[in-house]
Amino acid sequence: RLSLGLFQAALAVMFLVECVAPVILLCAGGAARAGAALSIAALMVGIQVGGNFGYFNVLTAVLCLSGLDTSASALDPLPPLSVSEGLLRALLGAHFALSCLF
Repeated sequence: RLSLGLFQAALAVMFLVECVAPVILLCAGGAARAGAALSIAALMVGIQVGGNFGYFNVLTAVLCLSGLDTSASALDPLPPLSVSEGLLRALLGAHFALSCLF
């Protein structure tokens, strides 16, 4: 068996990766975003190596690959919509709202 201190350190790292890294992944750019993606992927590999053979760990690790694109961020401003795109989005929004009622 491993020592209690090692288990406590692993638990602290797990909570840090699961609570802080997704925020960095979505809001930061550059090396911080890539580091967050790699830390989440490393945690998923560790869970898989530890004997959990579900597919959610593999799926999460594959989704982290998009975090390696450091040229975009969720906080970047969106480009302006053309009139046709705005009308299409308004119609789709109205359709969704009405479908929730019926």
